Amino acid sequence: MRTIVVASLASGLLASLLHAQSLFERDLGTNLGLGDDTTVTGLSLAFAFPFAGVNYSAISVNANGYILLGSVSVPGGDPIPSDAALTSGPARIAPLWADYDPTSPGSGNVWFKSLPNRALISWAGVHEKGATNPVNFQLTLHSNGHVNVAYGKNWMPSTVKLDRLIGASSGNGAPYIAVDFKVHPFLTGSDLFAQVFRDNVALPYEAMLFDWSPAFPGFAISHVPTETNDLPPPAKFEVVGDGCVYRGVTIYQVNDGSNDPSAMELAFVPNGQGGYVVSKSYLRPAQPTQGQILPAGADTRHLVMLPFAWPHATGPVDRVMVGANGFVTLGGEDPGPGGYSVDAAQLLSGPPRIAGFWTNLDPSLGGTVSTTFDPNFGTFTVRWDAVPEWPLVGSNTFAITLDSDGSFRIRLENVALRAGLCKAIVGYSDGRGTQAPQPTDFNAMTMPIDLGARIDRLELVAWAGTPQIGTTFVLQARKIRGVLCYLVIGLESPAIDLGPIGAPQCSQFVRLPLSIAMINATFGTPATDFFVPIPNSIDLAGIKLMSQAASDDTNANPLGWRTSNGGRWTIGL
Repeated sequence: MRTIVVASLASGLLASLLHAQSLFERDLGTNLGLGDDTTVTGLSLAFAFPFAGVNYSAISVNANGYILLGSVSVPGGDPIPSDAALTSGPARIAPLWADYDPTSPGSGNVWFKSLPNRALISWAGVHEKGATNPVNFQLTLHSNGHVNVAYGKNWMPSTVKLDRLIGASSGNGAPYIAVDFKVHPFLTGSDLFAQVFRDNVALPYEAMLFDWSPAFPGFAISHVPTETNDLPPPAKFEVVGDGCVYRGVTIYQVNDGSNDPSAMELAFVPNGQGGYVVSKSYLRPAQPTQGQILPAGADTRHLVMLPFAWPHATGPVDRVMVGANGFVTLGGEDPGPGGYSVDAAQLLSGPPRIAGFWTNLDPSLGGTVSTTFDPNFGTFTVRWDAVPEWPLVGSNTFAITLDSDGSFRIRLENVALRAGLCKAIVGYSDGRGTQAPQPTDFNAMTMPIDLGARIDRLELVAWAGTPQIGTTFVLQARKIRGVLCYLVIGLESPAIDLGPIGAPQCSQFVRLPLSIAMINATFGTPATDFFVPIPNSIDLAGIKLMSQAASDDTNANPLGWRTSNGGRWTIGL
């Protein structure tokens, strides 16, 4: 669908949020695409960089917070910093050597930019190994031999404790000198020097820029006052909240041995709103014949492909999971070995499920569980025949039948709780956190019951890419039930309750007034795309925005509109 953009992303909303630049150079150049412990070798410099009497025309960059001078690498990537490794290895400059992993989910990257009189290497939001703690620092090599190192926020790992090292080595056997950057200015007195931070010590340098001036040998280290700014973060899209609360449909009876539902058939016919009309009747004389026997045992589940695509509110179902304990879940998800249910919690929280007579049944002690397909009537049936309740008590016979038109039946021929160890559930639920109604007494039911409308959450997802500068970010709204779908983008707001305007259990996450609005006419399609061009301006990097979709739905609430989850953006690289 074509989206009409009614305001530009580079509007006053963003212009008012641009950062000053000083501590870091924010135009980072090229993403090196480094993996865990990997090195990119032979990056050409536009000048000869002098260090300890040697001129270098190329460098190699490692993910772990150091560069090697020349076209060289270290086997294994040296993930563990130490003065011994610094001393024995090749010529190296380590602005913040530690074990980093740019491939970690949500991690930033390592970047390189070559200019006529300087080269820029940036570790921008890279995660520490085994943690989600980002590091932000930048190394600049100048053609006159000066080195600048800028430090942003470098978080202590919360779960993984890592050593860190700042220093350099000429790789030619110079004497090792231990230094302390906190005591600046100072002379290193050697081309081989380092400060090592043990795993329980936080890095004390934040929003600081150090200048390393060649001192022959070593460097004169000084702190350069700057205005604070940030390295551009990785572009990110995060889901926030639920928008309107999901409302599934469910109906169930809890059996405790006193309310025997035997000789009863429950019919569930789609009501056109994602729910069902439920009616009760007495058993018809004809019974489905036994077909394929399943190897059912205690608490087992069995994936069975359906002979037709069974219509359901969540979409066509081509497979079910048959539980030996008397239920069928819709789709291929394994509900787990939960065994039996003593209340409705599992029915309401798990996947969509039909509970024929869900209790602690054990087919390994007797009886059978089978499936059969009747092509004449287009029905698929799962039967439990003479299956006892654990521990070898009673005999329970019942069936669940799916009709190809989307209806289904629960047929209770002869069932009863006898062991007194647990309860049984009969009924249906959309699951996924469906709100719990009061149990229904099917024994006393005299009139059909309409379960009403199933109201899905309206979903907003990042459909293509991330909000990266210079690209087009594509958002998709899903599970639309109406004709129109709006997308709003602005600043984030604490959740605003929309109940007072007729949308109970719905929330708004974008601050008013809304700064950007887009609209798609969906005309019955369940999803629509929104294309948002992000201007190619490094000054936008780091700006955070919130987006949210809204769609018309007359069945949802008196307002007639549903809101989606929020989508928090971080514009970045």
